[in-house]
Amino acid sequence: MSNKLQINIVDLIFALDDHDVEHSHFLDLQTGEIIFMPDASMYSDGDLDELREQMDEDPDRFCRIQPIHSSEGFQLMEDFIDTLKDDKIQNDLARAINRSKPFRNFKDTLADYPDVRQQWFTYHHSRMEQFAREWLEDEKIEVELVKPQFFFDNQLPP
Repeated sequence: MSNKLQINIVDLIFALDDHDVEHSHFLDLQTGEIIFMPDASMYSDGDLDELREQMDEDPDRFCRIQPIHSSEGFQLMEDFIDTLKDDKIQNDLARAINRSKPFRNFKDTLADYPDVRQQWFTYHHSRMEQFAREWLEDEKIEVELVKPQFFFDNQLPP
């Protein structure tokens, strides 16, 4: 068993892929927990206020997780499209990302192709895991990434 801090890779990937401006994610460097923190002006309760105080008192314990840049997310979609063998699906997805709201259009178009949609989840998870490892390396955080129990071979959450 490792003595390294353990971090749930699915939680870290979610944080790196979450671009909602009404909240942030932090890594607790003592526990390995990924903390979801709503914007204080939008939401407040006693437990969160206590956590915010703790973060203020010990800022070195918490590392803010910056989401990947949207251009990297867009590049992921382009790279995935390039892996596809079916010209029709490739063209449909390429058109989707070249319209306004490319991320929404990409997801909507994938709904028409359930098998390709599952391939996307696998591809996306794999690439986001690479981003997670790079982020940890950049932040000089040594951890063990663990997958939750619901992960079985090639089964990823939708």
